[in-house]
Amino acid sequence: MKKKICLIILLTINFIINAQKKESDYFTFYKGGGKYLKPLKYVLFIPKEGNVKTEEGRKKIFKIGSERFVFDKDKHKVDTSSVRFLNNIKLEKTTKLRDNEVVFYKNEIKKTEIYKKSGFSYPFPITKVHPYFKIYLLEKTDMKLIKYEVDWEYSDF
Repeated sequence: MKKKICLIILLTINFIINAQKKESDYFTFYKGGGKYLKPLKYVLFIPKEGNVKTEEGRKKIFKIGSERFVFDKDKHKVDTSSVRFLNNIKLEKTTKLRDNEVVFYKNEIKKTEIYKKSGFSYPFPITKVHPYFKIYLLEKTDMKLIKYEVDWEYSDF
């Protein structure tokens, strides 16, 4: 009886932990390959020259320098927190985000089975959305911080 109760408790805890993660929290390098958890990156949006926020239907588009971030109300979540949250995280600069993504890609691809067997490294892919980081865009208001989960899109094409 004790074994059954312990097993039920263990399965319940495992279910709760895994329920926190979504499919969009993971990426794969190739079709049928293993899933890897995306690292979290935080970008601060400050409205100024070169930084623009626009709305197109149910989407909010944030342009920071040459980078474009899209918040889709149907696909993403929005959250609020206190401004003190900024003390607990590391903010990323959009100018360094691409370089960090390439370095991350090169380091992670070397850990895959295909690379270990053949030594062949896939070239860095270009898709519509940067798939390797989970980006949260932070917008500071008077007394709170609005945290948007966004897609980071290529905007140089």
